[in-house]
Amino acid sequence: MADSEHVRIVKSGAEAVKRWRKQNPGVRLDLAEANLRGADLSEVDLGDADLTGADLADAFLAGAYLGGANLSNSNLTNVDMAIADLGGANLSGADLTGADLSMGVNLSDADVSGANLTGADLSGADLNN
Repeated sequence: MADSEHVRIVKSGAEAVKRWRKQNPGVRLDLAEANLRGADLSEVDLGDADLTGADLADAFLAGAYLGGANLSNSNLTNVDMAIADLGGANLSGADLTGADLSMGVNLSDADVSGANLTGADLSGADLNN
């Protein structure tokens, strides 16, 4: 279950997360099973965060950093991830139905085993490993 304080900070935006990370070095954001549906998380640093089972459907993650994040079994349907960095992220079992991953999204070394990519636009994604 997500830490409610972490959810509040993330929903407050990139600057709030940046301040929190500076004050809490080495602490992992716990957003497991969080309801972040439709949230504007553009430019937010979610690197190494635990987003297992989180609901991010219809969220705006343009320019977000999700390197090393655990997004396994998360709901990423219709999410906009233009220019997002998912390098090394765990997307196993995630639902990316209709996700926009077309504009420079970094998926290098990401684990997408069992992910549902039905209708996802990967046309400009970096899939190198």
